[in-house]
Amino acid sequence: MNHRTLILLCAMLLSGVSAGWTLVTPEADDWSVRLELARRQRQRAEFDLATRTLTSMLERETDEARIRVVLSELAQTAEEAGLVARAIQVLGQFLEKFPEDPQAPELLLRQGLLYRRLGAHAMALSKFYAVLTATLNLRLEPEGRYQRLVLVAQTEIAETHFVQGAYAEATELYQRLLRMEAPELNRRDIMLRLLRCYSAQGKATDVAAVARALLSEGEPVPEAQFLLSRALYQLNHRDEALRTVLALLAEPTDMAWARAAGNELANQMYRAGDFAGAVAVYEALLSLDDAPQWRVPVLYQIGLTRERLGDRDAAQRAYQAACEAGRALNPASTPPTVQTVLDLAAWRQNHLAWLQHDHKQVPTPLPSQTSP
Repeated sequence: MNHRTLILLCAMLLSGVSAGWTLVTPEADDWSVRLELARRQRQRAEFDLATRTLTSMLERETDEARIRVVLSELAQTAEEAGLVARAIQVLGQFLEKFPEDPQAPELLLRQGLLYRRLGAHAMALSKFYAVLTATLNLRLEPEGRYQRLVLVAQTEIAETHFVQGAYAEATELYQRLLRMEAPELNRRDIMLRLLRCYSAQGKATDVAAVARALLSEGEPVPEAQFLLSRALYQLNHRDEALRTVLALLAEPTDMAWARAAGNELANQMYRAGDFAGAVAVYEALLSLDDAPQWRVPVLYQIGLTRERLGDRDAAQRAYQAACEAGRALNPASTPPTVQTVLDLAAWRQNHLAWLQHDHKQVPTPLPSQTSP
């Protein structure tokens, strides 16, 4: 073992890295030790150290196979460090030096995704199209790896159009993908992306059709249920929209989508004067979370809705429950919006108590439309 390798092994041991695997033979490879050190540094988020280690390896390396490994590791380190432009640059160096490398299509795909993260959509599209060209030029096998790369690139081309707001183009590309008879195609994912395109364009009828087809496969897709409930309400199929949301809230597989769907539909029903439907959704929303910050606004909205239904006793119980839930909140950390709702709940509870003892027929003031 030479002196340089010994120093590297000591450094690895001092930094908490086990070097036992390197001691298979006395002729432990100095390059392998450095590569493992860089990888361990990256895994510990010591990105500057990893970059310096890899750069020093690259500066004195002549073996092409090793250069490829180091460049690939250097790009990954930059990407994990959040240095997107640097990762793109390193991948570009790899592709410029080894354009015929079998990894070229995957690296072009990575470049495209990184360009899209930067908002450079034109460059992203050029890289995704380059994936299609590279797979043809490299004469990769017509099935398996080649087919998967082509499908992924085509999907990302459509997604880039969607991100840019070119929904018609994205819709056409997703429809084209769904017409393909490719076993590698993730049809569920493409249908969900197509659903987002239709929703972004406000095509409620198409949203309902695609969402129903997607949900008919049996697996829960909370986002599809959310978009379906919205589309049904827009199509004036309010009973079906209510059933869709209540089903989502009864067995939520994704709490964020359940909350979004229930909150949106309940608020729409409240504004439209469908108070019976609104209170059914608000009460279902209440069961999603026991946290006071969630319960206080929902209970307040239940109280408002019960008032509009003319059930003052139920409204007062809801306001009282909101106030009781609020006692568990720490005033120092309670968001101002929740504190405001809590104050309103206390005011409305007192107001209803006053009305019950007033012999005059004082009409109830029109409640605000504060929503959870």
